[in-house]
Amino acid sequence: MKPVIIFGAGTVARLAWRCFEEETPYSVAAFCVDDNRHNADTFCELPVLRSSELEARWPADACRMFVALGYQDLNRARQAAFEKYTALGYELVSCISSKAVINGGTVGKNCFVMEGAILQPFSSVEDDCICWSGCIVSHESRIGKHCFLAAHSVVGGMADIGDNTFLGMNATVRDTVRVGKHCLVGAGSLVLADLDDDSLVAEKATPVAACKARQALRFIEI
Repeated sequence: MKPVIIFGAGTVARLAWRCFEEETPYSVAAFCVDDNRHNADTFCELPVLRSSELEARWPADACRMFVALGYQDLNRARQAAFEKYTALGYELVSCISSKAVINGGTVGKNCFVMEGAILQPFSSVEDDCICWSGCIVSHESRIGKHCFLAAHSVVGGMADIGDNTFLGMNATVRDTVRVGKHCLVGAGSLVLADLDDDSLVAEKATPVAACKARQALRFIEI
């Protein structure tokens, strides 16, 4: 089986490395970062490559890749890397914990589904999403591309979450609700009605209530 190169060298990358090595058939060979972020030669006792040298050392036909970036700028940083390496011909694989429950749901490319996450029957998680520990995607719901579902967030049955949306810890989206693209639903928030694109719901984060969703992640800690 081809080894995996993880793009990123931070918290998400470390967690993905552990999951790949201990809970999946894959093995990680190295990490990779943009040239201007290369500040160490090793991470988790594996080599850290500069992106400019990746194709020479690990061409697309010799490995698989996983982009392990967080929710910066409503997941746009992860989206950009996902699209870059897809265009270069790399196969992007998902990292799915053996302790997650994929009960008939489907998972796209470059998704990270952590322990305790539940995907109910007929649900779908599209490409490049992160489903943190304990989140629930209920039956017949769709999670669009490049989304981040934080710990213990809940998406009710037959709901639809638009691309590049962030659900904070313990956030809940009621069944059949449609959440637009590029939305931020803050920790502990309850969404009972449809949201337009670029909406922000911040239950307790009053100081950022007037901010656009794209800006709010600079101020909300989750």
